Amino acid sequence: MRVKRPPDCKRSTVSCVALSVLVAASLVDSVQAAYSCTSDSQCQYEGCNDQPCSSPSPCINGKWRSWCSNVRVCYWNVQNWQFCDAPPPCDAGQYSIGDGKNGGGDYTCRSCGAGKHASSAGSTACTSCTAGKYIADSGSTACTSCDAGKYSAAVGVCG
Repeated sequence: MRVKRPPDCKRSTVSCVALSVLVAASLVDSVQAAYSCTSDSQCQYEGCNDQPCSSPSPCINGKWRSWCSNVRVCYWNVQNWQFCDAPPPCDAGQYSIGDGKNGGGDYTCRSCGAGKHASSAGSTACTSCTAGKYIADSGSTACTSCDAGKYSAAVGVCG
Protein backbone atom coordinates (compact mmCIF):
# COMPACT_ATOMS: atom_id res chain seq x y z
CA MET A 1 0.00 0.00 0.00
CA ARG A 2 1.40 3.41 -0.92
CA VAL A 3 0.89 6.26 1.51
CA LYS A 4 1.09 9.83 0.25
CA ARG A 5 3.47 12.17 2.01
CA PRO A 6 1.75 15.25 3.50
CA PRO A 7 2.23 18.16 1.03
CA ASP A 8 4.22 20.34 3.48
CA CYS A 9 6.74 17.57 4.36
CA LYS A 10 10.21 17.29 2.93
CA ARG A 11 11.54 13.76 2.33
CA SER A 12 14.44 14.01 4.75
CA THR A 13 12.77 15.40 7.86
CA VAL A 14 12.43 12.96 10.73
CA SER A 15 8.99 14.29 11.75
CA CYS A 16 7.57 13.71 8.25
CA VAL A 17 8.97 10.18 8.11
CA ALA A 18 7.46 9.45 11.54
CA LEU A 19 4.12 10.92 10.45
CA SER A 20 4.09 8.77 7.30
CA VAL A 21 4.81 5.64 9.36
CA LEU A 22 1.94 6.48 11.75
CA VAL A 23 -0.46 7.07 8.85
CA ALA A 24 0.55 3.78 7.22
CA ALA A 25 0.12 1.89 10.51
CA SER A 26 -3.35 3.35 11.05
CA LEU A 27 -4.36 2.36 7.51
CA VAL A 28 -3.13 -1.20 8.05
CA ASP A 29 -5.24 -1.47 11.22
CA SER A 30 -8.26 -0.10 9.31
CA VAL A 31 -7.76 -2.55 6.46
CA GLN A 32 -7.56 -5.47 8.88
CA ALA A 33 -10.87 -4.42 10.50
CA ALA A 34 -12.61 -3.71 7.17
CA TYR A 35 -14.90 -6.06 5.24
CA SER A 36 -13.02 -8.04 2.59
CA CYS A 37 -14.31 -8.23 -0.96
CA THR A 38 -13.47 -9.31 -4.49
CA SER A 39 -15.93 -7.07 -6.41
CA ASP A 40 -17.69 -3.72 -6.05
CA SER A 41 -21.10 -5.44 -5.83
CA GLN A 42 -20.11 -7.01 -2.49
CA CYS A 43 -19.79 -3.49 -1.03
CA GLN A 44 -23.38 -2.49 -1.79
CA TYR A 45 -24.91 -2.99 1.65
CA GLU A 46 -26.37 -0.86 4.44
CA GLY A 47 -23.58 0.77 6.41
CA CYS A 48 -21.25 0.85 3.41
CA ASN A 49 -23.04 2.40 0.45
CA ASP A 50 -25.30 4.76 2.43
CA GLN A 51 -22.79 7.10 4.10
CA PRO A 52 -23.88 10.76 3.65
CA CYS A 53 -21.68 13.26 1.81
CA SER A 54 -22.03 16.81 0.60
CA SER A 55 -19.32 17.28 -2.01
CA PRO A 56 -20.40 16.85 -5.64
CA SER A 57 -18.02 14.01 -6.52
CA PRO A 58 -18.01 11.06 -5.95
CA CYS A 59 -21.37 11.61 -4.21
CA ILE A 60 -24.42 9.99 -5.74
CA ASN A 61 -27.69 11.45 -4.44
CA GLY A 62 -25.95 12.69 -1.29
CA LYS A 63 -24.28 9.33 -0.50
CA TRP A 64 -20.68 8.19 -0.92
CA ARG A 65 -20.21 5.55 -3.58
CA SER A 66 -18.69 2.34 -2.16
CA TRP A 67 -15.94 0.31 -3.85
CA CYS A 68 -13.87 -2.80 -3.46
CA SER A 69 -10.35 -1.42 -3.20
CA ASN A 70 -7.16 -2.80 -4.73
CA VAL A 71 -6.31 -4.21 -1.28
CA ARG A 72 -9.59 -6.19 -1.38
CA VAL A 73 -11.60 -4.33 1.26
CA CYS A 74 -14.80 -2.29 0.96
CA TYR A 75 -14.49 1.46 1.45
CA TRP A 76 -16.81 4.41 0.99
CA ASN A 77 -14.64 7.53 1.07
CA VAL A 78 -11.73 7.45 -1.34
CA GLN A 79 -10.53 10.87 -0.20
CA ASN A 80 -10.04 9.84 3.45
CA TRP A 81 -9.88 6.03 3.13
CA GLN A 82 -12.98 5.28 5.18
CA PHE A 83 -13.27 1.50 5.19
CA CYS A 84 -16.62 -0.23 5.64
CA ASP A 85 -17.34 -2.29 8.71
CA ALA A 86 -18.51 -5.82 8.05
CA PRO A 87 -22.23 -6.18 7.40
CA PRO A 88 -24.39 -7.92 10.00
CA PRO A 89 -24.71 -11.72 9.90
CA CYS A 90 -27.73 -13.29 8.25
CA ASP A 91 -30.59 -14.11 10.61
CA ALA A 92 -31.34 -17.71 11.57
CA GLY A 93 -33.43 -19.20 8.76
CA GLN A 94 -31.28 -17.44 6.16
CA TYR A 95 -27.87 -18.00 4.55
CA SER A 96 -25.33 -16.14 2.48
CA ILE A 97 -22.65 -17.66 0.31
CA GLY A 98 -19.10 -17.01 1.40
CA ASP A 99 -19.27 -15.67 4.93
CA GLY A 100 -22.88 -15.78 6.18
CA LYS A 101 -23.12 -11.97 6.28
CA ASN A 102 -25.66 -9.68 4.62
CA GLY A 103 -23.28 -8.10 2.13
CA GLY A 104 -24.09 -6.89 -1.36
CA GLY A 105 -24.49 -8.65 -4.69
CA ASP A 106 -24.37 -12.44 -4.50
CA TYR A 107 -23.54 -12.13 -0.80
CA THR A 108 -27.05 -10.94 0.18
CA CYS A 109 -28.92 -13.08 2.73
CA ARG A 110 -31.49 -15.47 1.27
CA SER A 111 -34.17 -17.54 3.01
CA CYS A 112 -33.71 -21.29 3.13
CA GLY A 113 -36.24 -23.05 0.89
CA ALA A 114 -38.88 -25.56 1.96
CA GLY A 115 -37.34 -28.70 3.42
CA LYS A 116 -34.19 -26.88 4.54
CA HIS A 117 -33.22 -24.78 7.55
CA ALA A 118 -30.48 -22.63 9.01
CA SER A 119 -30.59 -22.99 12.78
CA SER A 120 -28.16 -20.19 13.64
CA ALA A 121 -27.35 -16.67 12.50
CA GLY A 122 -24.44 -16.31 10.08
CA SER A 123 -25.06 -19.55 8.16
CA THR A 124 -23.33 -20.07 4.83
CA ALA A 125 -25.69 -22.85 3.68
CA CYS A 126 -29.00 -24.45 4.57
CA THR A 127 -29.33 -27.98 5.92
CA SER A 128 -31.88 -30.52 4.68
CA CYS A 129 -34.24 -32.11 7.17
CA THR A 130 -33.41 -35.67 8.19
CA ALA A 131 -35.75 -38.61 7.65
CA GLY A 132 -39.00 -38.30 9.63
CA LYS A 133 -38.86 -34.48 9.74
CA TYR A 134 -40.09 -31.71 7.49
CA ILE A 135 -40.31 -27.95 6.92
CA ALA A 136 -43.14 -26.61 4.82
CA ASP A 137 -42.18 -22.92 4.89
CA SER A 138 -39.08 -21.12 3.68
CA GLY A 139 -36.94 -19.22 6.17
CA SER A 140 -37.28 -21.80 8.93
CA THR A 141 -34.79 -22.37 11.71
CA ALA A 142 -35.61 -26.00 12.58
CA CYS A 143 -37.27 -29.10 11.19
CA THR A 144 -40.50 -30.48 12.67
CA SER A 145 -41.10 -34.18 13.32
CA CYS A 146 -43.77 -35.84 11.20
CA ASP A 147 -46.93 -36.84 13.07
CA ALA A 148 -47.18 -40.44 14.29
CA GLY A 149 -47.79 -42.80 11.37
CA LYS A 150 -46.48 -40.29 8.79
CA TYR A 151 -43.11 -40.17 7.05
CA SER A 152 -41.18 -37.74 4.89
CA ALA A 153 -40.94 -39.30 1.45
CA ALA A 154 -40.28 -35.91 -0.23
CA VAL A 155 -38.32 -32.92 0.93
CA GLY A 156 -40.45 -30.69 3.15
CA VAL A 157 -43.60 -32.83 3.47
CA CYS A 158 -44.88 -35.75 5.52
CA GLY A 159 -47.23 -38.29 3.96
